[in-house]
Amino acid sequence: MPEKPANLLAAAAGALLLSACTGTTSVELVNRSPQPLEAVTVQFTGGATAPRSLQPGTAATVNLDPSGESHLEITYRSAAGPQNCRIDTYLEPGYRAEFRIELQERSCRVTHEEIESSPYLGSVVPGPSPNNSSKPTPLRGAA
Repeated sequence: MPEKPANLLAAAAGALLLSACTGTTSVELVNRSPQPLEAVTVQFTGGATAPRSLQPGTAATVNLDPSGESHLEITYRSAAGPQNCRIDTYLEPGYRAEFRIELQERSCRVTHEEIESSPYLGSVVPGPSPNNSSKPTPLRGAA
């Protein structure tokens, strides 16, 4: 017995919807300090990236997939001591997002932020661009 066209259409729509829910958050971290930064980690709901070192003027990109509602928190050690930079953003599983975050000895700033909740809904939240620099965010240090 042939399948009903409505059933096939519903199955195709479900598969399309599920494929739209797989997003990745990409975070580019840039060392803008004159010294190396150690133990650089991005924390988010559901995990954290492996610690890494960043030499002056270098960048590293990490990909993450939050498991629930999330902001981002970057921790690292600079010449000024331990630093903690909270990025006030909103992410959920399935969001596609891009960030560029510049790290300094005692501050950080987001120079690029773009969040897309679903490619089919088309909602994009642009943030500060490299040509429109935001104010540095003071860090909570434990020095």
